[in-house]
Amino acid sequence: MVRPKNLLHLARTARTGFFSRDPEEKNRSRYLLARIFVEQFLGGFRLYKHSHAWYRDEEYFRLWKAFPENNNRILDKQFTIHQLARSIAALPGDTMECGVYRGAGSYLVLTATEGQGRTHHLFDSFEGLSAPTREDTPADPSAHQYEAGELSIPLETVQRNLAPFADRTRYYKGWVPERFPEVADRVFAFCYIDVDLYEPTRDAFEFFYDRMVPGGLLVCDDYGFVDCPGAKQAVDDFVADKPEEVVHLTSGQGVIVKQGPRTVSASAAPPIPSS
Repeated sequence: MVRPKNLLHLARTARTGFFSRDPEEKNRSRYLLARIFVEQFLGGFRLYKHSHAWYRDEEYFRLWKAFPENNNRILDKQFTIHQLARSIAALPGDTMECGVYRGAGSYLVLTATEGQGRTHHLFDSFEGLSAPTREDTPADPSAHQYEAGELSIPLETVQRNLAPFADRTRYYKGWVPERFPEVADRVFAFCYIDVDLYEPTRDAFEFFYDRMVPGGLLVCDDYGFVDCPGAKQAVDDFVADKPEEVVHLTSGQGVIVKQGPRTVSASAAPPIPSS
């Protein structure tokens, strides 16, 4: 609750936020008022700074609003996916997503790599999550506990959402890592892993790490979320004996920039048809 000694300050902030003639002062005061409300009455929540420029990136939001299931939510991690995928323009190799849900992540990767001649590979059971293990139990009692079958979206829904990119996408329906061998001879510049749980995260990193080109990005969408402790543990366990460090982003994602040469032989083979 707001303490009595802060009420005068709160009143002054509100007055400035609604009646100031200075746009900068009004904007700053409104943000401060919102932050006070959230921190005082919604404990545990925080607001981002109002001055972040990406909120006003018109080109990005034009692309995002074209996604069939966009919900007008401004999510930093979606913007981050797009920016990271843009950064591989000079690298050879394909892109992939493991854990597709409705296809939003793949849509952002595909728009960011438009015209680069890459194939994008999508791996998912399309039957929801596999069974969580003990590593997936959150320590925070307020965190969400995932269950087997949760987040199930039919393959046809994703194909419809990504229809404009049909010539660049290959779908692999099955449980991780059953269908990974079908891309064993491919090289990758960008791998986006969003499977929430320990075992599939571990399996995806183990398979795709050796197939990354130097400078390529391995991104774990769930790395920084208290709901997904298993995903973080899987990544941390995997990199423990690797030269790379995990970059933990404030968007919640964890990123590895692949160093050195690939450790297995792979080629830029023609696109692999999927069943």
